[in-house]
Amino acid sequence: MSSPPAPLSQGVGYGMLVGVGLAFAFGAAMITRVLKIYAKEDNRHSEMFMTANRTVGTGLTVTAVISSWAWSTALLSSAAFGYFFGVAGPLWYAAGNIVQIGLFAVLAIQTKLKIPAAHTLLEIVRVRYGPVAHCVWIFLCLSNNIVAVSNMLVGAAAAINALTGVHIVAATLLLPLGVVFYTVLGGIKATFITDYLHTFILLLLICIFSIKVFTSGLVSGPGELYDLIVEAGKQNPVSGNQDGSYLTVHSNLAARFALSQLLGNLGLCIMDTGFWQKAFAADVSAAVPGYLLGAVGYFSIPWTLGTIIGVGSVAFQYLPQYPVKPMTLDEINNGLMLPYTAQAIMGKGGSGAVLTMIFMAVTSTTSAQLIAVSSIASFDIFKTYIKPHAKDHEIIRVAHMGVVGFALFAGGFSIMLYYIGLSLAWLDYFLGVVTCPGIIPTVLTIMWKGQTKTAAIVSPILGMMTGFAVWLGATKALFGEINVTTSGSQLSCMYGVIASFVSPGIYTVIISLIKPESYDWDKFMEVELITDDLTADEIAVNTRSQHLSPAMIKHMKKMSKVAAIAGGAMFIGVWILWPYAMYGSRYVFSKKFFTGWIVMCIIYAFFTLILVTIFPIWDGRKQLMTIIRGLLGKKKATKGEAPTYHGEDPVLETQVTAEKGDGTGSHPQPGLEGHELHARHRA
Repeated sequence: MSSPPAPLSQGVGYGMLVGVGLAFAFGAAMITRVLKIYAKEDNRHSEMFMTANRTVGTGLTVTAVISSWAWSTALLSSAAFGYFFGVAGPLWYAAGNIVQIGLFAVLAIQTKLKIPAAHTLLEIVRVRYGPVAHCVWIFLCLSNNIVAVSNMLVGAAAAINALTGVHIVAATLLLPLGVVFYTVLGGIKATFITDYLHTFILLLLICIFSIKVFTSGLVSGPGELYDLIVEAGKQNPVSGNQDGSYLTVHSNLAARFALSQLLGNLGLCIMDTGFWQKAFAADVSAAVPGYLLGAVGYFSIPWTLGTIIGVGSVAFQYLPQYPVKPMTLDEINNGLMLPYTAQAIMGKGGSGAVLTMIFMAVTSTTSAQLIAVSSIASFDIFKTYIKPHAKDHEIIRVAHMGVVGFALFAGGFSIMLYYIGLSLAWLDYFLGVVTCPGIIPTVLTIMWKGQTKTAAIVSPILGMMTGFAVWLGATKALFGEINVTTSGSQLSCMYGVIASFVSPGIYTVIISLIKPESYDWDKFMEVELITDDLTADEIAVNTRSQHLSPAMIKHMKKMSKVAAIAGGAMFIGVWILWPYAMYGSRYVFSKKFFTGWIVMCIIYAFFTLILVTIFPIWDGRKQLMTIIRGLLGKKKATKGEAPTYHGEDPVLETQVTAEKGDGTGSHPQPGLEGHELHARHRA
């Protein structure tokens, strides 16, 4: 069956891809100019371009985490898995994604405690294990970035094609265009600021959809939607669900999906250098609360969309307003029930809203990926192996080239996947086989003194080989042949993902125990700031995080415990107790319970919208007022004025005051005293 005519013209599609993308680039250029003049933040320096001088506050960290994880894939996949599995799909999809963000908060604060001057994850690996391990991690992280970006572009291009008729190849190549410009112009700070705008627009549209579903005349309320879903379940019962119902968390297929999705997305998080870049950029006081609040806020996006739009599509597809009857398997696998349902609810306006959502999601997350890969190219490859004594401006030039080069490569790679015939669902099931091998070795690099260099080098390589072998072996055993269709089955991919995750942990522990070593954490102090071309004030801002006073170290240890407890609570409460209790009860939702479930989804979405709208403005009010006064001509930063400090923690404010010394403007420079203080008090 052929797809219906696109509700929007190709002109609208190209206008969004090119016009809006370039508008964001122009906005980033203006923001960068304003920050340079009035906040003394110059992204022509490596520390600012890659780590934002490590001064990003809690508010922007929250929106950056939500934006980084609110992929176009998440929007489309949560709807698809709601359609596949019923209410269990969005619940487990949302729970599986916030767990890694919560647990990553532990790594973020531990990294700031042990390696405060780090620029990239790979730099940490190189300092601890040497160049061979460094090259292994370059491969692991770049593979992760390629899979991540390709996953986004494949799904987003299919949705844009369905909405506007723009050819998938053109959409794939044009989507990163505006992102390249504003990433090159603004660096990671521009990424944080545009993340704010992207996340606000995305959540605003989700809230509008959530209300419009029940006010558009499509259904009169949650009760009528419930009746339609019950009837749809009778006509097409879901295999493995209690009574074949879409309205139960007891879903065998969803439970399988939950495990592979948890592990695969854990790999996407831990092995995504973009997440580490944002952790390095966050202020010491912002890292843990920023990531934890980001995890809490993010949950509403896939849960709300997947439940109201995804599960709702099961019923909506039978209504006369629905544009496609029936949907093809390719359309379902690519999550196109989201744009189709939006069209049924709001006509062309709904289609335009989904187009905007997809564009906002894919450009925001792509920007973080481009920064991550450009940092690898410039810092971990160029400065480390090609020109060790490269100046700051040379590193930035290579970073810019890395942004452009990776955008072109990712677009071409995604087009290849499209012509091979790989769908969004195929990539969702498979990606953990590639992303998982480095998880445990990476975590142990930060958390365990006993992991040896040999173990770190060998275990992820053997783990990836084991994962691929199990994945292909399971496909052959289950289906008798290996092709695009059979290799993307949920079960064979789940076996491969589990093998990729578990086996490196076994390998690294065994190899490490054969010839034990104990690493000296103080060697991480070999990681130094890139200080050439920086002013004294800029050096002072960056070195604040290295001069860890006893009070600051005590605070960081406390926050590390908070992060561990909160991350563990998220895993136990949200991923285990809540869904598995409902799974074990075999409960099928009543109309009253379903109505309450829908109401909670909507309330949660509005809570997140308020969080990402108001909190960053309040948290950054000091710098915002400085900029506003500057724009009004009341104050302009002078040469000797230190950049604005964003932290609010009293321990850190005390530290900053101490560093300012006698008020003459002098600042301590990095040296032996700071290193010795750090060594004496660090965990």
